[in-house]
Amino acid sequence: MKPIRWMAIASLAAGTVVVSSCTAERPAHEELCISWMDVSDPQVAYDEADAVVLGRSSATGTTAPMHGIQATVHEVEVERVYKGDLTPGTVRVASTPTSCTAKGGYPDGDPLETEGEVIVFLRTPGSGDVWSLITPSDAVLPAPDGGALPFERDR
Repeated sequence: MKPIRWMAIASLAAGTVVVSSCTAERPAHEELCISWMDVSDPQVAYDEADAVVLGRSSATGTTAPMHGIQATVHEVEVERVYKGDLTPGTVRVASTPTSCTAKGGYPDGDPLETEGEVIVFLRTPGSGDVWSLITPSDAVLPAPDGGALPFERDR
């Protein structure tokens, strides 16, 4: 059984309401207000991810619906796979947006809009072929200098 990935699900199981309607900000429709689990520790991010890859990201100019928002889709040229069933090559990845913010889906900038090699923590596609970041933040790290990984692969 896979671990629970969304803090919203864990909070609901604990009896706390985390998901709510944001109709005041977006009256035309409702969207989920998600509280994401903390994956600032790269080991936690690695453990929670379905796939972890090293690669380079480039914009596609396309979007995919996610949590009531249009998420920006990137192509990640995978150079190395640390975890998961991907192989080196190109994979489409939606940059998971935050929800219920007045500043839009990427108030701190799109984490996949970066240059150079990055480590990307991914969640399996829900439908179609587009993977997604495990959270809106801390799911993309710069590639480490000297090759030392910020997580243990065989824990």
